[in-house]
Amino acid sequence: MSMFCHKTPVRDGGYLPVSGVPTEYTYGSTVYDKGSDVIHTLRSYMGDSLFFHCVKSFLSDYSWKTMSTAQLRDYLSSCSGINLNDYFNDWVYTEGFSHFSIERKNISGASGNGFDIDLVIRPKAQSCFALLQQRSC
Repeated sequence: MSMFCHKTPVRDGGYLPVSGVPTEYTYGSTVYDKGSDVIHTLRSYMGDSLFFHCVKSFLSDYSWKTMSTAQLRDYLSSCSGINLNDYFNDWVYTEGFSHFSIERKNISGASGNGFDIDLVIRPKAQSCFALLQQRSC
């Protein structure tokens, strides 16, 4: 993560969003490095079964058609039942990269089939504040 957090803005002339990237950077580091991070994170956010079902459905319904980022967001939201507005606002439309650090962890005794874990997560760069408020791990 840290390599493209530092080198991508140098290669692309600054921090850029994935959607609406200037034409001269269409094939630049932001699209490839941040874009792949966004998709991988979206897969984790939605869960494998919903992600793959909705992406396959999208590709089947809209193959060889022009779609906007907002149309993709709305399709995936409708298909999955998950409101993806905050995700797309924070990860796709926002400049920079999400970068977090775990400031503190507390692992306590077993409860049922696992452990109780309390984490304090802090953003280190431009990040997904709405997602942190909305989802818990």
